[in-house]
Amino acid sequence: ASDLVLTDDNTPADAKVISEVTDSTFLLIPGMEIKAYFRSGWIHVNGLNANSVLYPRQGNTALKTLQGSIDDIRGVGGVPQVDHPHFMSGPDRDLLLKMTNCALIEIFNGYVGPHVADPNGLLATENDWDYLLSAGKRVFGVSADDENTIPGHPGGYGGAPGRGWVVVRAHSLNAVEIFKSLEKGLFYSSTGVELTDISVQPKRIVISIKSHKGIGYTTSFIGENGRVLFSTGQNPAVFRLRGGTSYVRAKVVDSNDHAAWIQPVFVD
Repeated sequence: ASDLVLTDDNTPADAKVISEVTDSTFLLIPGMEIKAYFRSGWIHVNGLNANSVLYPRQGNTALKTLQGSIDDIRGVGGVPQVDHPHFMSGPDRDLLLKMTNCALIEIFNGYVGPHVADPNGLLATENDWDYLLSAGKRVFGVSADDENTIPGHPGGYGGAPGRGWVVVRAHSLNAVEIFKSLEKGLFYSSTGVELTDISVQPKRIVISIKSHKGIGYTTSFIGENGRVLFSTGQNPAVFRLRGGTSYVRAKVVDSNDHAAWIQPVFVD
């Protein structure tokens, strides 16, 4: 079963469209991107499962502008996600550290355009993610497309859908259940690597990869300050939990440079 959230700028998906395309195997979920600005910086927050029109509010500080969007999304029953922090002077890591009531940030965004040095897009913020996690902030990393870049779209730069997505552990194709799982970190993010299972046990983490002939896979287990604790080419990849770090997350990279990010396990 599959689901999709369309997040047009400041405009939720049309209810009629949602009802027409949703069935027992596919769920279209309402959403929108609140495009706020503070001085020269862009502060964009997705309202996932938010079906009300929300307009950006500019506070007298960058934090109030960011927090205002988060609070407005929560106010209509939606789930906030901070988008592409590295795009056009977006919120920096210290600003993200101060936000509240938001558990999702984009660590990969498939935007293509003049504001991204890499011609393939790939706005990545893994270092910021580790900074936040190391400071004790529990946030989960999302990989996503940026549909502004589809060829033929006004202002598009030749991007394509299918650059980034998430796979959520949920018992049914139900928006409420899906977003509860997202906010608990029960998902992995991907740009092409598929996993068959993630098992978090009392003393170890086991990651099983859906392998393809001729493609190699390297799994790195990462702790505080982005330190690589262990890397392996084995499948399943196994990491034995131990002290010395407050969290462990993992990243699987294949020989075609596709990746999957596994959400942090917090070590008490």
